[in-house]
Amino acid sequence: MTLIVDLAYNNMTTKNVNGKDVDIPIDWSTISPLPDGVVTKVSELNFLDPSFVANWHGVGGLNLRRAGYHFYRNGQLFYNSARQAKTFSDALIAQGIKDNDYFVLDNEEKDAKGNSLVSLSESLDWSYNVKVNLQLPDYDRFWLYSTADILNHLNVSKLNNAQLAILKQIKIWVAGYPKPTPELDGILTALPSRYAVDQTIYGPVIGWQFAAEVPNISNIPGGVDLNQITADFLAKWKGGQEPTPVPTPTPNPSQTTIDLHKDVHVTVLTGDPNTQVKVEMQ
Repeated sequence: MTLIVDLAYNNMTTKNVNGKDVDIPIDWSTISPLPDGVVTKVSELNFLDPSFVANWHGVGGLNLRRAGYHFYRNGQLFYNSARQAKTFSDALIAQGIKDNDYFVLDNEEKDAKGNSLVSLSESLDWSYNVKVNLQLPDYDRFWLYSTADILNHLNVSKLNNAQLAILKQIKIWVAGYPKPTPELDGILTALPSRYAVDQTIYGPVIGWQFAAEVPNISNIPGGVDLNQITADFLAKWKGGQEPTPVPTPTPNPSQTTIDLHKDVHVTVLTGDPNTQVKVEMQ
């Protein structure tokens, strides 16, 4: 089973220190089974996620695959795509990045009527600025995370040919937020129709959610979302490296065990999409 975890505020534990409740980050040495990859929240608008630094170094110290994501907010003129990209990039530069780290834009903000507040032009401009800031040669290490409904209704008519070509290079990770019970039969073999995005416009789909808020996964506090990730992308992400083993903790009697077929790769994500830190599990 491959585990990729998406972490949020509710994936931290609380401890009373001198009469005050203090959030305690995840102790990655206690996580079992050990994830193959982690997608952690880095930033939102112009501020950093409070658990980013601890998770980034905790995952990196175990030599796990990792990705960082930015939840994009419609910042109008002041918090434009360049400023939001700088917040994200500066945080990663300060903490250090590896050659197999990936960079994710979370485009899910909607208005009261369900219309997206973030255009494709903004998404592409954010990606371009991150690419420049991190001195990357292309968009091979970029993901776009959103629902199929949002992606299929975004206006592409104003994009020029160069922008359309870039969009095809960015990998797609489809959000879904389905019902809590993992549907392990029939949904793991192929991309469900409700997750289908227009492949004449977008790049390859590398993963999608199939269950939400599943508790007691790998000793991670709180619930996590389960996602499938494609085998070919997982192989590329691993790059032939294996994670550093850690001691196996004492089994938790309440821990949920999910046995999957050896060829099935499942991703685990946790929390509210507005605040989550992403970690994946297969």
